[in-house]
Amino acid sequence: MACAATLLALVIAYLATSPWLDRVYFSYKTEANAERWTSQSILLQELKATVQALPVAGVEQSLSGLTWDTDRDHLWAVSNRPTELIALDKQGNTLFKTKLDGFADTEAVAYLGDGMLAIAEERLQNIVIVDVPLQTSTIYREGLPFITLNLADKIENKNVEGLGYDIAGDRLFVTKERDPMSLIEIGGFRKTLEGGMALSIRDHKTLINDKVFTTDLASVTFAPQYGNMLLLSEQSKTIIEFNGQNKVIAFSALNSGFAGLEESIPQPEGMTVDDKGNLFVVSEPNLFYRFERM
Repeated sequence: MACAATLLALVIAYLATSPWLDRVYFSYKTEANAERWTSQSILLQELKATVQALPVAGVEQSLSGLTWDTDRDHLWAVSNRPTELIALDKQGNTLFKTKLDGFADTEAVAYLGDGMLAIAEERLQNIVIVDVPLQTSTIYREGLPFITLNLADKIENKNVEGLGYDIAGDRLFVTKERDPMSLIEIGGFRKTLEGGMALSIRDHKTLINDKVFTTDLASVTFAPQYGNMLLLSEQSKTIIEFNGQNKVIAFSALNSGFAGLEESIPQPEGMTVDDKGNLFVVSEPNLFYRFERM
């Protein structure tokens, strides 16, 4: 009897600190408010997986970050073995590739508008600013502007994992993968690049602790038409959507069955959305997915 009571106490203690309970709670909250939030959400709209597990031509491994170029209406992705910037159309076809010479462990990319990209070097915790290439070429790291974020004391493969830029609000968001997970907001990013010196930095610890029920953070992006933020977990295979008031309004697991997926996405590492509400995801080693708004 004592052993059974001890076991029950351990189970209760585990559940009390487990992301499982948070998932149940937010499932109830989002379903209760789904009708009210549907018109202002990406994940609550009807989505259909129109491109599934497409190998990206010319990329064999380490396909990672993804961003939508609002000016050219195509996508940018990065890989780190080798370090390359890849231009993709919205069906996942490779348009061209650019060698990133002198870059290290390129993990994430975000379009900043006006022909500029931010590229993250994960282990070194650097965010490097580059001009978008127009064709196959080489971008040299030396001499490029960058900032370093000391999110961790060690140089390791779980530092700067995701980048997402809010063009309307001039805010760059940075995710640290885990140990611990972090979401950093850098306000006035473009203004500072242009000489305005208007940086403000905010650590969203409360949001992470109270509302993120996944075990890691692989990517962050914005739905430009709503101003919503989406966070992606690779280990949990889950996307969480927040509105402008940082309320969880929806979440979806990228498992078989979601939006017609035939198989679960194996290792989702990057995502982005366009102005039509279409969702794009890349998975290691080299897979592309398109979820089209119906």
